[in-house]
Amino acid sequence: MKIYSKRYYNSTCHIVEFQPTELRLEDTPGIPGKREHISRIFGYPRLDEVTWIRVNRAFFDMSDPKSESIGDALSDAFVNCGYKDGRFYFEPNIPTGVEWCVGTSYMLLRNGAYSYDNEQYFRDILGKNPRTFFGQKSDGTIVFIAADGRSTNEAGLTSNEQREVAKTLGLRDAANLDGGGSSVIMVGDAIINKSYDGRGLGNIFVGYRKYSQDELPTLKKGAKSVWVNLLQRLLIHHGFDCGSTGADGDFGTKTYNDVVAFQRAKSLVVDGIVGPKTWGELTKVQQPQKKKPSLIIDPGHGGSDPGGTSGGYREKDLTLPIALRLKELLKEYNPAITRDKDIDLPIGGQRESLVKNKYDYCLSIHLNMNAGKRVECIHSIHSERGKKLAQCIFDELCKATGLTGRVFSRENPNKPGQDYYAMHKNTGSTTCVIVELLPLDTCKECLHIENLAQAVARGWENFVKTL
Repeated sequence: MKIYSKRYYNSTCHIVEFQPTELRLEDTPGIPGKREHISRIFGYPRLDEVTWIRVNRAFFDMSDPKSESIGDALSDAFVNCGYKDGRFYFEPNIPTGVEWCVGTSYMLLRNGAYSYDNEQYFRDILGKNPRTFFGQKSDGTIVFIAADGRSTNEAGLTSNEQREVAKTLGLRDAANLDGGGSSVIMVGDAIINKSYDGRGLGNIFVGYRKYSQDELPTLKKGAKSVWVNLLQRLLIHHGFDCGSTGADGDFGTKTYNDVVAFQRAKSLVVDGIVGPKTWGELTKVQQPQKKKPSLIIDPGHGGSDPGGTSGGYREKDLTLPIALRLKELLKEYNPAITRDKDIDLPIGGQRESLVKNKYDYCLSIHLNMNAGKRVECIHSIHSERGKKLAQCIFDELCKATGLTGRVFSRENPNKPGQDYYAMHKNTGSTTCVIVELLPLDTCKECLHIENLAQAVARGWENFVKTL
């Protein structure tokens, strides 16, 4: 995560950047039907996570004390944002199966170009104001920005200045959120901008991150923090209730009494102070066993489609034994295979139908032609998980072959926002990586079925360890 501030248009912009793999991002209302100070909203972190970033999001009806969010319906005045596999999608280009879909307001950028979508509905707030806005770079980096305003040295930003700032920061897509006195970004327990007036907020963006044992701080009665919220959630998991307010982040008398009772039950020093030994016992929670990801292996080409040919070698005759060996190496995942013999399996329909929405992952095995001397692993333009898997396999193939190459995705030049390759655009929710093991025409000396299969298997295993 990167946190910094820069001056634009006589206003200080406070900027947070992170990769989707660093934080699990959600939208949360806090206590339903009640607007709260942002420091009191923790969302729903898991037991191995701590609430880390909080950003105001929704517009709300200030005349209604129970209003938490307006504009979350599709096709209203507020442009919606959907989130899937670490990527933002803005209305009307929101796919099915998103993790969440919420209202923003007007667009700032689409595909790197200025966008004015729905700005006509917000004419009263387009001048100099404190701002919160957000978006994503082409490499997947998520960016939140809070611009100060309403003071002598902090002019705020107009909507057009927002666009300039978003473009300067390298965002590909960006949209405006609620601004004015609602504008606020918290990282940990610190508010990093200056325009928040302390008003109660409704729905906010919240990002959770994994914590390590060595960063857990010593806590005493009177503390208020995200770490107290974690302490309380762990106590609740162990059978304590922490009082009527639950995990509110406030180390009060009830939490103190529960800590004392927990220490006594675990034969620890009973002092009501949460240090390394108490944390150690608290974090011994029973985590559910991870479900192994489902996998299908696709030997490229086959039957009347030989694939690339060079020096008597045919691609289809090599992808099949490599895929079959890979299937054996990864047998603990019980992988399926699109073909186990030399049959026609045309791309553009039948092949993808065996994969689409049926498995978590697909490895499509190929050998390249006319690619110099490089390994290539290709992922969907929409998939951060696919990018990570491609990188893991690429690294192992480079070690095994001594070659270099690239990990990349390809957008359809005639259909912006859509993948170029059929195994990416036609396989639905299945994360597919096309593995070009090596160029058949230039690197026959590296053509060793066992070595190549082992390398792909190691890459897959390395990726699974990160899940």
